[in-house]
Amino acid sequence: MTHSLISNPWTPYGLASDPYFQEPLTPSDAGEEGGLFVGRTDEVRDLGRNIGGSLVSRAIVQGPPGVGKTTILNRLKASLATDGHLTHDEPIRVVAGMAVERFCVELLHCLINVHRTTEAVTGGARGDAEFWSSLARRVQGEDSVGWQAQVGPVGGGRSRVRVAPELGERSLHQEVTAAIERLSEGGTRKLLLHVDNVENVTAADQAQATALFLGLRDFFMIRGGHWVFVGADDLAGKVFDPHPQLRGIVPVVQRLRPLDENTVAQLLGKRYAHLEVPRAKVVPPVEPDAVKSLYRRHHGDLRNFLRLMSQAGQRRILANAPASMQIGEILGLMSGPYADELQRSGRIGEARLRHLRALAKGRTADAEVRQIDLQKALGVAKSSAKDIWDDLVAAGALIPSRAEGLSRWHRFAAEITIALGLP
Repeated sequence: MTHSLISNPWTPYGLASDPYFQEPLTPSDAGEEGGLFVGRTDEVRDLGRNIGGSLVSRAIVQGPPGVGKTTILNRLKASLATDGHLTHDEPIRVVAGMAVERFCVELLHCLINVHRTTEAVTGGARGDAEFWSSLARRVQGEDSVGWQAQVGPVGGGRSRVRVAPELGERSLHQEVTAAIERLSEGGTRKLLLHVDNVENVTAADQAQATALFLGLRDFFMIRGGHWVFVGADDLAGKVFDPHPQLRGIVPVVQRLRPLDENTVAQLLGKRYAHLEVPRAKVVPPVEPDAVKSLYRRHHGDLRNFLRLMSQAGQRRILANAPASMQIGEILGLMSGPYADELQRSGRIGEARLRHLRALAKGRTADAEVRQIDLQKALGVAKSSAKDIWDDLVAAGALIPSRAEGLSRWHRFAAEITIALGLP
């Protein structure tokens, strides 16, 4: 008798699939009716008011990695779509070295496909088919997968459009203006334009990103367009504020704080209920106190917190009836794999991992350490300790936590606490 190698480790818990998935909620998942979205009510309301009360608007959503920036945008999109406004699933992505023309190419991809989805929903009753077919003919020269648009409760599909890279900036502005004005019906219908990936622009590229947005400033003023820029924790300060002509055009800067422990518990509760197998009893795979403890050590990084619990659940072998995992079992399951991953990625070599083990000996996951602690743990000279310390900080293994005078304390990164099995 053969046994399939494909199995569902969540079935014994009464769940149809992994409740600890890390992907952002889609607009449909984030909607109000039976949606999985929790918290952030005030933030979504502020963004909605900025859009609802203006013919054209701009806002920034910024925060650390894994905090839920894309999910909050999808919640906003779901609300707009419910009210009959226009959105698109896939964001317009900013990449290093991007020029104004390249950005507009991506923007035109988005607008053409928003129209195609709108036309599919309305039956092509808008009477502007010639404009869009002419634009599609002009937009030639480069194959690219189009955007997934969403209008009302209906999602769009994938299609291919061709964009002419030789179109000049002036011509692009005219085309984009006409497209936005037609889609928004002169500003009476909201058109959300989601610009993402700005958090991946490095410090060296920040001046270039500022120059890009400065070149696009007139595009951001087109009536009917409502722009939301999503990026790293200091996107406004590093990209928009350095230039006076950009500093004042984004009145709303929404900085996302990490979800609190109670909201995370509510989030997981919704996921358990959503994924419950009919007529099965749901057993939370991770014990509630362990959830809180593991989330605290991740300092609000929801994505990597969920990744840990997902991997632990997949590695666990159930011999008897399922029971919720305690923190000690999770550390036992994941310490080795996390240590292996750190070394395999080249981020932390074997020698530096030994140094971290020596530094962590007798300490807990929430411990704060200084360079002098490393020197004492290793029994090395101050200069050698400094070199090792600097390497560990540069690798992100030690994270600054507080300072008093000349003293600087650091904490162990969450993945280090797992790799070292710190309680």
